[in-house]
Amino acid sequence: MALIGYAFDWIFYSINLISFPLYGFSMPPVWLLAMWSLFVSVLPLMEIFFFNRPILAAILAGVFGPLSYYAGASFQVLFFTSNLSLVVYCLFWGISFPLMIFFQRKIA
Repeated sequence: MALIGYAFDWIFYSINLISFPLYGFSMPPVWLLAMWSLFVSVLPLMEIFFFNRPILAAILAGVFGPLSYYAGASFQVLFFTSNLSLVVYCLFWGISFPLMIFFQRKIA
């Protein structure tokens, strides 16, 4: 799942929703893959709480998922290229996190 998350960040990077100005690569930095790997490693713990609460999972992820990117922007390791970027990340996290929880239950 970490590779799927990284792939979505790569897509968002490719369509210029975010940028990584400190890195001159044609892909998002590798530390982002590490962050996704760490996130996926705690999915089993989150699945216990959120499996029967998909709406709560969607709301919390739609708020706090993009805030992690906003924190990265405050450290100037990434930039949102427009206000639309934050909206897209809210939608992405609000939809993808409940799905991640669902698939975590199915593969575990």
